[in-house]
Amino acid sequence: MMRLFLACLALTAMAAHAREWGADELQVEIGSGKLGASGLVLTPDASGRAYVTFKGRYIDLNSHTEWRIETDTERPWETFIVWQTRQGGDSLYQYKIPGPMRYNPIVVSTQGVKNWQGNAREFGLGFRLPAGNQLTLRGVALKPHSIVNVVDNWVYDWSSLKPWQAYDINLYTGTRRFGEGQHPVTVFAAASILALTLLFLWWLLHRPNARYVLAGAGALVLTAWIALDLFWQVRLWKQLENTQKTLGGKSTDERIRSSKDGAMWQFAESVKPFVSPMDSRVFVASDVDSKGLVATYYLTPLNTSWNRRGALLPDANQFRAGDYIALIKPTAFVYLPEKKQLRVAETVHLPVEQVFSSREGALYKVLP
Repeated sequence: MMRLFLACLALTAMAAHAREWGADELQVEIGSGKLGASGLVLTPDASGRAYVTFKGRYIDLNSHTEWRIETDTERPWETFIVWQTRQGGDSLYQYKIPGPMRYNPIVVSTQGVKNWQGNAREFGLGFRLPAGNQLTLRGVALKPHSIVNVVDNWVYDWSSLKPWQAYDINLYTGTRRFGEGQHPVTVFAAASILALTLLFLWWLLHRPNARYVLAGAGALVLTAWIALDLFWQVRLWKQLENTQKTLGGKSTDERIRSSKDGAMWQFAESVKPFVSPMDSRVFVASDVDSKGLVATYYLTPLNTSWNRRGALLPDANQFRAGDYIALIKPTAFVYLPEKKQLRVAETVHLPVEQVFSSREGALYKVLP
């Protein structure tokens, strides 16, 4: 109801109107696309690029400064906005959205972006995705900058789906991105104080029965409290639906495989049979701290070693034959298969044999 009210207010209060393009209005120029029930499914080319264009009546870029790009995924990718103006001989410009963008929809302001001025009618969106990934575009909108859209973005931010995060156990900000956006508690607290101040001023002017004024003040505070809690409940319900869709009806192994740690869990499960005997030392190394920690966790109950804040691997003279090294990508260590050596420093090479390799990393056995 609130969004409907804001939409009606926008129609009467704004001179400039939002321009929206549905999935069927997008033209695929790079990669391939297939229009489905959920939107335009984009498959990138061999280099991971996809590009779509769309047109409309000439739009004043100075007054339209907010993009909203609806997709079906929260995976990170690079996103570019392209536009062609009719000034200066139909100049073509590009803006790379700071990223990676992990949340859907992508909401971007082009205020202050170089060359975002004049009139344009031809636009494009470019994406660079990891190999083997697809992206479904549900729609694109270009909106004018106004107080109505600001409030509408707040409401959208507070009520839209935000995937579960570890800090959700003890902290609730109300926004999709931690530390970003306008917190609903602040807005509702300010609105309540303003409403109570106006009520107090009205009481000073008209001097009605104090009992009714106190009842009105209580009703205002209670309404704000309930409204604030409703946004939380809506988000919890959407998170529950998302959890049910992702994990419902699956076994424990299938649930792990469906999670964001699925690839690392699969790597660990594939590695374990190659470690013999089971009490052999397994040194885990990765340039990404979180990946090293996750890999070490899933390699349990192997005898693992993960040096979180020091050297990724011990000195070469501390290794012994039969040790194992699990390198989790990305890593600066280089395996030289023709020499069966692992370069662990500029001039230090460790004799090893590669016993397993996958997209997530590789397992090496130290040789005598």
